[in-house]
Amino acid sequence: MTDWDQRYLTGDTPWEKGQPSPALLDLLDKRLDWGPGPLLVPGCGLGHDVRALGMLGIPVVGLDISPSAVALAREFPPTGDQTYEVGDFLDPAWRAGREFSAIWEHTCFCAIDLSQRASYAQAVAGCLPQGGLLAGVFYLTPYDPDEDDTGPPFGVTIAELDEWFTPAFERLDGWVPQAAFPGREGREWIGLYRRRDLLKEHTAIRDEDLRRKIREIDKRDGVEDGRLLAAPLTCPKCHATVTAGALACLTCGATIAPKYPYAP
Repeated sequence: MTDWDQRYLTGDTPWEKGQPSPALLDLLDKRLDWGPGPLLVPGCGLGHDVRALGMLGIPVVGLDISPSAVALAREFPPTGDQTYEVGDFLDPAWRAGREFSAIWEHTCFCAIDLSQRASYAQAVAGCLPQGGLLAGVFYLTPYDPDEDDTGPPFGVTIAELDEWFTPAFERLDGWVPQAAFPGREGREWIGLYRRRDLLKEHTAIRDEDLRRKIREIDKRDGVEDGRLLAAPLTCPKCHATVTAGALACLTCGATIAPKYPYAP
């Protein structure tokens, strides 16, 4: 595996271009719905894409496994609500309890070992809610036919991307960007994927069924008002009125069996 922090310490960072991805800048002009945030940029490096996305006015988190890269990223003036963290995107412990409205992929997927791509697909699916956006510029052909292609970066086909992501995502769009760093022209592909609603896809539940069930549950307390309130109870021993949720009657001390407003 590549020692990414050592690469930053020695300055061996040919992927570092000193500016945001041209494909990302073009994508920002398209007024894509990134959601309310926060937005995640895994493998953010020095954070150029993070700061470009910061101009959207939503919180952005830049993540990198290299402490040196994160330290350098923090030295740049912010463009909005952005933070940088050291962490491993593929580590379930880092992802636990975190949710983002969108993920921007640029140099992470192509850099990880091929054996880790399944973990990457699980990571993006786990970090995004239903309707969440995965947007990325993916490296299709990093090398010329006569070059050593052992990577990283590692190339990928569009069919392979769909194979990795479509179990949890639907592809919204994809195209070869017109703008690219020198040497990458025609070698990259922008993919837009939306997190699927797996409940609807794997059951016969329709929106009208869900709305009808919600109204049915709402009416169980006797009032259709968007709230579910428990009615006062009557003590079975002294017949005094007892507040819903009480475990004992305050008048005689008798035990009260709990009753829940959502019970049939």
